[in-house]
Amino acid sequence: MNDYIRRALKFFIYMALVFFIVLVAIPIISGSQIGPLSDIFGDQRSRILLILIISYCFIYPFVAFVKMKRHLNGSFEQNREFFDKAFETYNYVKTLDTPEKLVYRKKATAGKILQFYEDGITVLPQENPVIISGNRKFVLRIYRMIDQLLIKNQQ
Repeated sequence: MNDYIRRALKFFIYMALVFFIVLVAIPIISGSQIGPLSDIFGDQRSRILLILIISYCFIYPFVAFVKMKRHLNGSFEQNREFFDKAFETYNYVKTLDTPEKLVYRKKATAGKILQFYEDGITVLPQENPVIISGNRKFVLRIYRMIDQLLIKNQQ
């Protein structure tokens, strides 16, 4: 639940920053005159748009973050090299390595900043099947890479 709240608030701040840039910063830079914000948000359509955006901010963590189960032929320790190779391929570095949890994070600082430091992928090797959790897009990439490496190894 703490992850959900943290992610929702980060995304809400991100959306507020984008709207500030679009509604305030760009008109100031371009030399346009800014009207009062009551003119912008006084319209019914603007209120509905604002409500939809706020709703999306609280739905986003459910949509963007997943936990996927990965079945392995054998134990995690027998297949650990494939996990390490898959993460290495996508420029991830192991930041935590305990028997019950592995955490990988991106190497590039720019990528971390753009993702609000939500770039970590967690692997729970003690579970059967192994659980991989994190941002949906990156977890799916890693998942597919592990599939490819396991298939290549079987041939």
